[in-house]
Amino acid sequence: MDTSATGELERPLHWPAHSNELPREIFARADVYRRELERLFRGPIWHPVAQVAEIPEPGCFKTWDIGEVPIIISRGMDGEIRVFINACAHRGTALETKPYGKNNVFHCPYHRWTYKHSGELKHCPRRELFPKDFKEEDYSLRAVRSENFYGIIFATLHPDTPPLLEFLGEVRESLKKLMRGDGRMILLGAQRTRFNCNWKYYADQEGFHAPLLHAAFKLLNWQSGEGHRITTDYGHSVYEYQTSPYKDSGFLKDGSVVMSKKPERIGNRVGKIAPATTFSDHLDTLTLRFMRPRGVHDVEVHYTYFAHADEDAEYVQHRIRQSSNLLGPCGLISLEDGAVFKRLEFSTQAGGRPKFLAGVDTGDLHHGTQNDEAGNLLQWAAYRRLMGL
Repeated sequence: MDTSATGELERPLHWPAHSNELPREIFARADVYRRELERLFRGPIWHPVAQVAEIPEPGCFKTWDIGEVPIIISRGMDGEIRVFINACAHRGTALETKPYGKNNVFHCPYHRWTYKHSGELKHCPRRELFPKDFKEEDYSLRAVRSENFYGIIFATLHPDTPPLLEFLGEVRESLKKLMRGDGRMILLGAQRTRFNCNWKYYADQEGFHAPLLHAAFKLLNWQSGEGHRITTDYGHSVYEYQTSPYKDSGFLKDGSVVMSKKPERIGNRVGKIAPATTFSDHLDTLTLRFMRPRGVHDVEVHYTYFAHADEDAEYVQHRIRQSSNLLGPCGLISLEDGAVFKRLEFSTQAGGRPKFLAGVDTGDLHHGTQNDEAGNLLQWAAYRRLMGL
């Protein structure tokens, strides 16, 4: 029986009785991955797919995927942002393959069908050969339900996805602060990288590892700042914390890469929108990291960096200098992540049951310190619920 379309598992999956343990096989099984595409990425979940600064003018677009479903995020000539399936309504050809672009219309290269940025079919050659009941209005691009939350565009492929505000829950305020209360951001730059690992290894990060794995935390004495964590029943998390002001220790030629010019009251925050979008407001680096799985053992992450539209040129230059150098794929305090993802993937076939230990016995999984693992239990509980496991 072909289970690829239904997301049915080929054999039983035995989940450990203890809530702080995982079955290692979920990171390696192709049938589990297919079920994730069906139940999570095409399921009743909102997925961040863009920030409006990535498509700043009429005619601009971004291509992305929700799971493995290709989409176009487009700003129409009326200024409205819409999301469509990236496939011609005629024979299903992808309309765009560039990560970003700007044009007046979308052209299908196969049979030259042309679409407006609002999704309507504008032109199709040799119309006289088509059936008499053919109507252009029946061949618009397939629209994807989307909403704008302070400049972050969310999209969902499922008709029964709950309201966005309900879905976001307690992380709403942190996202609003990240977008500086109005979402009027400037895109400073973007990078895309791929990790040779299951996407859940990337998604399973927490604050516990940061001062232990990342050498910069030790070199810069960032190990003991005050902070807390909030995790929702959907598995979203926010970590808010303070860092010590930089003191020259001789390790850096340019200390500005770890200096903060923002008011101290703003603090720092790192968060996750389940299943795997992350965001950071660390020092003066504002980032959104969009994730898309590329298979059982492959994940692509799109790093985007922002400044606010009202900030002066000097501050914007400081953000540019700091952004990728601090929190990019090879950033000062994120470089080691990729190596750990690869090591996790390397040992997947060793089996066993990964365990979460730090903070799991506090009794309140929704609230904790910025350096515990307890929030991951709620993330995995949401995963099991949505996956029907």
